[in-house]
Amino acid sequence: ANVLGYRQLAALLSDGVAVAGYVGLGVWVTARVLDGVIAVAVVSPPLTALHLVERNRNRFARAARRAVSAGLTLLWVIVVLHLVHLWSATVDAIARVLDASIAIGGLGFTLGDLLLFVAALAASVLIARVVRTVLEDEILSRVQLPRGVPYAMSTFASYVVLGTGVMLALVAAGVDFGRITLLVGALGVGIGLGLQEIVKDLVAGVVLLVERTVQMGDVVQMGDLTGDERGIGLRSST
Repeated sequence: ANVLGYRQLAALLSDGVAVAGYVGLGVWVTARVLDGVIAVAVVSPPLTALHLVERNRNRFARAARRAVSAGLTLLWVIVVLHLVHLWSATVDAIARVLDASIAIGGLGFTLGDLLLFVAALAASVLIARVVRTVLEDEILSRVQLPRGVPYAMSTFASYVVLGTGVMLALVAAGVDFGRITLLVGALGVGIGLGLQEIVKDLVAGVVLLVERTVQMGDVVQMGDLTGDERGIGLRSST
């Protein structure tokens, strides 16, 4: 660029590459330091006192390392875009893409709404799993409760969180609940006729969790088949 006479472009690129390299080196060093901090933290007494951390030490360490790497990489990209004066243009381009309209039949939404719905749904699933695990390993395991009650409570809590997350995801995506109500009412007859067995299974799952006639760890025999109860869900049991 300098040879061709574009001195400002040459200065911009050279400064941008140099500073981006320095920032990249700093990001790499920071990642290595935080990697060591995570390795020490997962074996430190405050965290090892938690059953959840002690049983999933390697999983926690991997998740923390991935989160740190993703965050630092995003920071480096943002700094580089600012250095080459492309941050505003990149933000505008992303905004235009997210505002792109998508129409399916009579439903209209934007790509941003769809991504927000997927992100909220994924977050609700993750939070539901975390709530269930924390209740089982950290809270209910320290309380004297009848056998089967902790499993039922944690299962219902996770379902409540998941259901709330789905509703919030629909609201965040701008879904019109009036249309959903009409659609559900129109399909009510078909759902009642075609999904009778599934509804029966869901009700049976709720009854098993509430009455605890079959509990985790029980030995179940059906004819010549015998097995241990490993999991009780709303739809099926293992």
